[in-house]
Amino acid sequence: MSAGTLSLRCIVLSRQQGAGAFERLSLLDAEEGLVSAMRRLSAKEKGAVPDLFDLASVQLSSGKSGGYFVSEYVPERRFGGIGRCYGALASASTWAGLLLANAPSMDEAAGLFDLSLKALDAWDSCPLPNLVLLKALYSFARLEGLPAKEEWLAAMPAQERALVEGLISKPLAEHGLHERADAEGAIH
Repeated sequence: MSAGTLSLRCIVLSRQQGAGAFERLSLLDAEEGLVSAMRRLSAKEKGAVPDLFDLASVQLSSGKSGGYFVSEYVPERRFGGIGRCYGALASASTWAGLLLANAPSMDEAAGLFDLSLKALDAWDSCPLPNLVLLKALYSFARLEGLPAKEEWLAAMPAQERALVEGLISKPLAEHGLHERADAEGAIH
């Protein structure tokens, strides 16, 4: 990495219309955390156009004002199944909103990135997206050191607690949700 540039392997959390011929991308990187960058819009697009939830390799250059601008964008993986299932899209969007609101104050960027990739992979296959969101939120709370099991689960009535513990403790593959998930790669 040279002065004034930044290389990321990141997830696109949001795309927002910016000023003039630019859009603002919010990117989650395992090392840098949440990074905001501007990308020039062009009628004659060269290369790939960013899509929501892409896993991509991105080269950023710093501008005179100190912000970042996208100089190169190469998608590594597109989660096209998310856009074909309303429930998956709604759950993934809720997750992205949570990250946009909380990632700037979090220290655990690598864990958040890995958890996000696993959740996106599960939403890409679509079955029971709300369960994927529940497991992702629970894993997020545990990652942040919040006493989710000790307080949240313990306060539930016994029958509901047993049901929730069963849902949370089993990998997604055991729920029949994700054919490609394995015990090591599933959200726990």
